[in-house]
Amino acid sequence: MRVAISLRVEGRDWEDASQYVVEAERLGVDCVWSHESWGYDAVTPLAFVAARTSRIQLGTGIIQAGTRTPALVAMTAMSLASMSRGRFLLGLGVSGPQVIEGWHGIRFDRPVTRMRETIDIVRQATRGERASYKGRVYELPLPGGEGKALRSAAAPQPGIPIYLATLSPKSLEMTGEIADGWLGTSFMPEHARVFFDHLEAGAKRAGRSLAQLDLQVGGFVAFSLERENKRLLIWLFWQRFIYRQLMYYVIVRSLLRALGGSATGWGKLERKGTSRVRGAGPADVNPPAPQETFVQG
Repeated sequence: MRVAISLRVEGRDWEDASQYVVEAERLGVDCVWSHESWGYDAVTPLAFVAARTSRIQLGTGIIQAGTRTPALVAMTAMSLASMSRGRFLLGLGVSGPQVIEGWHGIRFDRPVTRMRETIDIVRQATRGERASYKGRVYELPLPGGEGKALRSAAAPQPGIPIYLATLSPKSLEMTGEIADGWLGTSFMPEHARVFFDHLEAGAKRAGRSLAQLDLQVGGFVAFSLERENKRLLIWLFWQRFIYRQLMYYVIVRSLLRALGGSATGWGKLERKGTSRVRGAGPADVNPPAPQETFVQG
C-alpha cells in the first residue's frame, strides 16, 4: 500500500506548506494531491513544491476541467511534468453547477461528454499530434475562421497519467474505460460496490480488469498528544461521519434516477437503494484493496 497526503494552502504560510511536503517526502510518502474549489488553484502549489522535492509524485486533485480549454489543460500538464521530471499526475473532475456557474460563470452542461472529449484532446496534444478534433462539445480548429490545427511546441510527453474524480454511474464507467486511475474522494468502504461495479464495467469495455486501474481513496487521520485537542478529534470524526452519510444519500439517489427509480425521502431512498441497487448494503462489499490511501493533513 502507498500513502498520499493532500496539500491545502488556503490559510497557511506557503513556506510552512512546502515544508510539510518536504518532510512527508523524507518520511516516505508517495504522493501529494493539490485541490481547487473557489480559493487557490490546484496547479500553482504543485509548481511551488516541485522545486523543493525530488521524489514525491505531484497530483492535481482535482483540476476543474470545464474551467479550462483542453489545450490549456494539456499545456499545464506538460509544463508540470517537465519541471518535476516526470512526477506529475493529472487529476481531473467536473466539479458542480454551484461552482462552475456560480464562480466561473460557465454553463454546467454535458459534464461526462465534456470530460471524455477533454481527455481525448489532452492525450492528442501530449502525444505531439496536431490538435484536430470534432466532438459534441469541442471542435479544433474552429470552422469558418483562420484557426489551424497546431502541434504543441513542447516535446511530447505521452505518458502523463490521468486520474478522474467521478461519482455518477456513467462517469464511473467512463473512468474505468479511459482513465489511468480513479480518485475516490467520496469513497465509502461499506458501499464499495456502488462505485466498483461501474468502474469494472467500463474497464471491461476497454478490455482490461479493475485491478489495472489505480484506485486511490481518502480519509481523515488526526494525531494528538494534548488532552485539549480532544475536541478537535471528536469534531473531525463527526465531520467525516456526516459527510459519508450525505454522500451515500447523493450517490444512491443518482443511481436510482439512472435506473428509473425515485428518491423522495431518506427512509424511502434507503429502502429502495438497498433493494434495487446491487452493492448498496454492507453485505455486498467484497472490493479489491485500493492501491493508495490519502492522509488528510
